[in-house]
Amino acid sequence: MKGFGIDNGALPGENFEEFGRDLEESAKIAKMLQDAGYDALDSDNGTYESWYFAHPPVYMPKACNLADAQYIKKFVDIPVICAGKMDDPEISAEAVASGSIDAISVGRALLADPEWANKVQTRHYDDIRPCIGCHAGCLERFFSGKDTSCAINTMVCETTERYWSNCSYEHRSR
Repeated sequence: MKGFGIDNGALPGENFEEFGRDLEESAKIAKMLQDAGYDALDSDNGTYESWYFAHPPVYMPKACNLADAQYIKKFVDIPVICAGKMDDPEISAEAVASGSIDAISVGRALLADPEWANKVQTRHYDDIRPCIGCHAGCLERFFSGKDTSCAINTMVCETTERYWSNCSYEHRSR
């Protein structure tokens, strides 16, 4: 078994000894944060030592943090927002509709397709340009001090007519 510690995390499927906060302790902390006046909790797993849970890459499943966010929701009365590959509209809608979480958080999905929310709202799921979780353009470039990019959306962060003229989505005329 590999030795792991600060800044030396394991990947799913590797043999490792887990340490840190467990679900029971997380529930107690969530309640403490609520009692301290927090308005909502944005729930994901991971830290920068295990950042693949906070920013799940391609090999992590969709909604990989959902079960843990649903668990935390049982212990608080404030909204619980789930992050971590929540970009599947059907999974996300079901989780919110059931009341097991209150909202979702998406980040990289909006880099891949800035019209993601509009396409979900109008149920144009097949038109969504999906984030592939590669980390190449967004996180890798960010941590290298470079401009944000996206492997599948070369026009990411462009706010010019050039972007909208290349956009194939029907709502591009703004």
